[in-house]
Amino acid sequence: MSADRLDFTVPSKGRIGEQTMAMLARCGLAVSMRSPRSYAGTVPALPGVAAHLQRASDIVEQVRSGNADLGITGRDILAESGAGSDEVVVLWDDLGYSRARLAIAVPDAWVDVVSVADLAEVALELRGGGRALRVATSFPALTRNFLIEHGVYNLRVVNTSGSVEAAPSLGSADIVCDIVETGSALRQNRLRELPDGVVMRSAACLIGNVAALRADSAKRELAGRMLEYVEAHLAAAEAYTITANVSGASPEAVAASILGDLDLSGIKGPTVSPVYEKSGQASWYAITVTIARDRLIDAVAHLRSAGAASIIARRVDYLFGESSAAKARMLEKLGIGE
Repeated sequence: MSADRLDFTVPSKGRIGEQTMAMLARCGLAVSMRSPRSYAGTVPALPGVAAHLQRASDIVEQVRSGNADLGITGRDILAESGAGSDEVVVLWDDLGYSRARLAIAVPDAWVDVVSVADLAEVALELRGGGRALRVATSFPALTRNFLIEHGVYNLRVVNTSGSVEAAPSLGSADIVCDIVETGSALRQNRLRELPDGVVMRSAACLIGNVAALRADSAKRELAGRMLEYVEAHLAAAEAYTITANVSGASPEAVAASILGDLDLSGIKGPTVSPVYEKSGQASWYAITVTIARDRLIDAVAHLRSAGAASIIARRVDYLFGESSAAKARMLEKLGIGE
């Protein structure tokens, strides 16, 4: 960690690595690597930010230890690490990708096991035979805590890295606790998820080193700017800007017709400006409104009913508010007043 820069770690490999790079690029925070084989780079949109590629599983420790100021990893990895809120702060808890659940799954052949309570009974039966219920997982702490909290005491956690689903067929475990997105890997290995066996739900998150952000206002400023990019882009994903020409007696009359349906008249209301028509035979006004994506067609219909023509809808890249709620949350979590 350097005093004159913000060190930012991102996943280097796998789907989370690809999705992270794509998300950052969409937010305007594209990472530029020094070379195709380099593990270091920059974020041109934010001079002063140094980017570093790390395994997602190592990023929490890099941030906790102070080797990095910020990092992107999975909430599941953060929870498994046991990092305290006095060491690592969650700046954004769901970046919109790498969503999955950590869940208990049992072999299809265990037809009588349909709940975690049934697992507790299986564990008791195994104790009578002199052995424990073996659980393969890459998340030993979360798995053990969840099962014990649900009454499964006679267990042995088999710490496994990679191909967790294969453990029962290989004979190294009885059941698994693994990350599930679609469930296809479980089905391919003749496993099924228990309905009440979800340990936690995960997603990619942005984390920061508490001590570094508290101590250095320059790092806080860069972190705040990064949060603004992310916040504005994610907010814009749910919005469209609509422009149209509307005939009316006056700007006030046009605005009144648009405001006839408050839900479809924009965030604060329409922007109305005169159109200087070539013929000069009618009074036309250009209106602009920003609408939630799921109300787009309703808004178009409303504008048509108000006499609108030449209606154009555009996706929004960024939607900034009067202030950044994400930056305010960061300062609150750090115990710093603006």
